[in-house]
Amino acid sequence: MTSHPAPPSTAGDLRLITGAKAIAETLGLDERQVYALREAAKKAEAAGKTADCPIGNLPGVGLCARAASLEAWLERHGVV
Repeated sequence: MTSHPAPPSTAGDLRLITGAKAIAETLGLDERQVYALREAAKKAEAAGKTADCPIGNLPGVGLCARAASLEAWLERHGVV
């Protein structure tokens, strides 16, 4: 899993998890499901709706998400 440590003075888990595989491992999903979540979020955004998915796509980095955002998203959906 690829992650980048947060600065020591920050609150919460701000590690940036990069790559579909690492995000999938964090969520307990497979990579295909991670890509499907991101595509659904893109479609919602294109339709002018607010996407609930915390997975983004940074140029040069690829799919990524903050660990704390993933945890909060799981809690909102009753998974954790």
